[in-house]
Amino acid sequence: MVLMVGVLYQKRALPIVWLVYKGKKGHTSAQRHVQALEKVRPLLPEGSEVVLLGDAEYDTSEMLDWIKKNTAWKYVLRTSPQIYVQTIEGSQPIRDYPLEKGHLFSLKDVGFTQTSTLTLNVIGWWAAEYEEPIFLITNLEQPYEACRYYRRRFRIETFFSDQKSRGFHIHKSHLAEPVRLSRLLIAACLAYIWMVTQGLHVIAENKLSLIDRTERRDKSLFRLGLDWIKYALKHSLDFHPAFHFLPLETLVHVR
Repeated sequence: MVLMVGVLYQKRALPIVWLVYKGKKGHTSAQRHVQALEKVRPLLPEGSEVVLLGDAEYDTSEMLDWIKKNTAWKYVLRTSPQIYVQTIEGSQPIRDYPLEKGHLFSLKDVGFTQTSTLTLNVIGWWAAEYEEPIFLITNLEQPYEACRYYRRRFRIETFFSDQKSRGFHIHKSHLAEPVRLSRLLIAACLAYIWMVTQGLHVIAENKLSLIDRTERRDKSLFRLGLDWIKYALKHSLDFHPAFHFLPLETLVHVR
């Protein structure tokens, strides 16, 4: 199993931190969530404004408490409709609040779960294009802003498909040893970032017509980069190395 944290850039997630561990398919522990975020924190430039996005696996009180005590991050996370919230009127599941399709409701400064001391904002959101409503927890004040951010969460799914069926096919490696898979991911993630930079060069240098439609851009940055490398190799063209590693001593503080 791989737990991945990425930074969103245009319509892709660029990988920055991951944990590989032995385990069954399904949710991992809050301790692993915190472990991954602890790896992220020293990599961020001082003063960075962070909005953490995640699905319902990441709505644990332990992780939220770590964020509150150790960071100034904002977050928008999906949660289960069965989760109880506490208001001055009492405690009830989020799903029991009335919600119609095409609308949302928000609850400010409510207690999260029946036993937790955390207070946060809750959103019930049933967008017109969704078959069912989704429920979010956040420390952002504006519910519509939180919903706009959450839409971007799905961009990490495109990263996984690029790593697997639409790109590098790393799922066909059948590696089961965490250390070996982690090493493969180092190569695959560096290659992925390289493909994205190649795609940016293709756009900047007006080479889209060589590998994409002329009247519009259909391909992602990753696909543009991958197709450009194939085209360049086939036609003996130069392409940008695009990687510049810093000296080791400048990286010691982020080990």
